[in-house]
Amino acid sequence: MSSNSLQKFRSFVEESTEGITLLDEQGQIIEWNQARERMTGLKADQVMPVKTGFEVVREILQQPALEIIKHRRPLC
Repeated sequence: MSSNSLQKFRSFVEESTEGITLLDEQGQIIEWNQARERMTGLKADQVMPVKTGFEVVREILQQPALEIIKHRRPLC
């Protein structure tokens, strides 16, 4: 991928209003944008590169429903 294409892709991910999570072949999280941070309450540095997508989903699903409603956060 050319550096211009990579720059456009990174800009798209960073500026997107949609939560974007990218995983590598081993399931490690390699991209976690700001919209995903707002949706989950987890910052990128909390999930990258030490957690897999499965671990993060498990954490989100273990949150008490009351906390999710209280903070008006979607499940994923």
